Amino acid sequence: MLEGLARGDVLSLGGYAAEGTEAVNAAYSFPLGVRGTLLGLSGDYSRIEIVDGPLEPLHVDGDSWNLGVALTQPLRVESGSIVNGFVAVNVKESSTDFDGVTLF
Repeated sequence: MLEGLARGDVLSLGGYAAEGTEAVNAAYSFPLGVRGTLLGLSGDYSRIEIVDGPLEPLHVDGDSWNLGVALTQPLRVESGSIVNGFVAVNVKESSTDFDGVTLF
């Protein structure tokens, strides 16, 4: 168990890399109180670059990121089933460059 995590906390870390792409992500959720409410925080970042094919001479690359916060609350709990309420907000941004010029 990681230092600082409490019972009910969930930490997820991930990433990948391949020729022309790389990405990382993280998420952390933890209980608020004793009624089953969970608060979750998440974020990710990715970067791409076209390294082969007909668009390669245009030097196309881009990146994007996302940050989020979510709240989950059990609304109905019965034997064998749970109905949760869920609300989330995400902020995202991305850009694409052609030959070093950001187009969008």
